[in-house]
Parts: sequence; structure tokens; C-alpha cells
Amino acid sequence: WTDPNTITVAVDCLDNSAGANLCGAAPCRPSGSGDVAIITVSADLAYQDLGFMALFGGAPFAFTVSHEEYSIGE
Repeated sequence: WTDPNTITVAVDCLDNSAGANLCGAAPCRPSGSGDVAIITVSADLAYQDLGFMALFGGAPFAFTVSHEEYSIGE
């Protein structure tokens, strides 16, 4: 989590001018509120092995984790 090269942030703006339920929860944003910003933060983290994987012929692997939420304002 400390290496900025492993973290990505993406923002998608979805049109909510018709008041559609874009977030799967009611209410997502009030009708006519315009765009809804969906923010996704992802990180690729290398598994810090103690050497046991190499003993069994295992290859190094990484975890990818992400979280997504809609923005409620500034």
C-alpha cells in the first residue's frame, strides 16, 4: 500500500439526470442531480512469502484488491 505505482484510481461519471437508481441503493442521488461520480481504487500487492512457496515449487503471486463507491460531494 505504500508504493504509488501499485495503486490506481479511476472515476466514471454516470448520467443521473433522470433520477435512475444507478447505485443499487435507494436513493442513490436525488432526481435531476446530474452526474454521479463512481470512484474505484485498486491495488496490486505482491504476496510476501517466507520462502515456503519455493520449497514446493510454487511461483510468486499477487493479490488484486479494489473498492468502489459513489461520490457524495466535495
